Amino acid sequence: MQKTESKHFWGFPFSHFSYFFIWATVYGYLTLWMEQVGHLNGTESGAVFSMMAGISLIFQPIFGVVSDKFLFKKNLVILISVVAIFIGPYFQWVFLPLLHINSFLVAIVTGTFLSFVLNGGVSVIEQYVQRASLANKFEYAHSRVGGSVAGVVASLIAGRLFLWSPDSIFWACTVAAIILTGLLLFSDKIDMDNASAAGDTSNSLDMKTVMSVFKIKNLWVLAIFYMGASAIFDVFDQQFIIFFKTFFHTAAQGTLVYSYMTSGQTAIEFLLMFPMPWIINKIGSKNGLIIYGFITCIRILGSALSPTWGWAGLSSSICLPDWKCHCC
Repeated sequence: MQKTESKHFWGFPFSHFSYFFIWATVYGYLTLWMEQVGHLNGTESGAVFSMMAGISLIFQPIFGVVSDKFLFKKNLVILISVVAIFIGPYFQWVFLPLLHINSFLVAIVTGTFLSFVLNGGVSVIEQYVQRASLANKFEYAHSRVGGSVAGVVASLIAGRLFLWSPDSIFWACTVAAIILTGLLLFSDKIDMDNASAAGDTSNSLDMKTVMSVFKIKNLWVLAIFYMGASAIFDVFDQQFIIFFKTFFHTAAQGTLVYSYMTSGQTAIEFLLMFPMPWIINKIGSKNGLIIYGFITCIRILGSALSPTWGWAGLSSSICLPDWKCHCC
């Protein structure tokens, strides 16, 4: 790491940590919470995640255009972090009353809420830090390591919090969101003297330019690839803890082992994040995505065919150290 990185660097990995702590906690334990606390069946839980994915198709294009307009302005990233603060109150006091009214209503509201913070918001956070890395002259992957550390910490903490009090995992997300908001407001500084290194799209975007993107053939090829790889893997990841618990006599035992397993997996991912930029530069983005798809296939099929929890854990622990982030 260059010495010049230290001036405006350290706030960004901590921001990555705070945001992806929320991500890892929600995606790791929301399915289990909906089953054990919300008493939703598989169809109803699937509806929540389907809404998250579907509504993100609306948020992501809008957020992308707004982010390009804002450049280094923090309006949108701070809005996302502030909304995330309400994760604890929402699941403590709003989710179950909505569920008593109508399960479809709770799927729409929860899907919209979490899609704004996670599925739609993640690209805003990533794009902002990536621009900051260009302006501040630090390696983006070094900041992204904070997200991998968050996965380890979230797995260790959230599993125990869930066993202690299921609702507490969402209050942990609220605390992380408060920290994230503070970092964005007071810590994440941009070297504006070098801001041009990130490019200036604030005045070049119009509807014609935006629509022209959809005429790019490779965009559609990449979109189909992600539907076949990332989208399917997200569904697998969301439901894995329910499948994993079936290997144990009690849900508590399965949850505890799951927290240990995901912590180990994310720790390996953390270590692989350091050489990842060099690997992707060496093999090329296209080959990187092919490897990403291949590893995804191994993880899903390996878990599905596992006879014991050990084999399921081993298959699931084949690491994906954010190949797609580096390849794109």
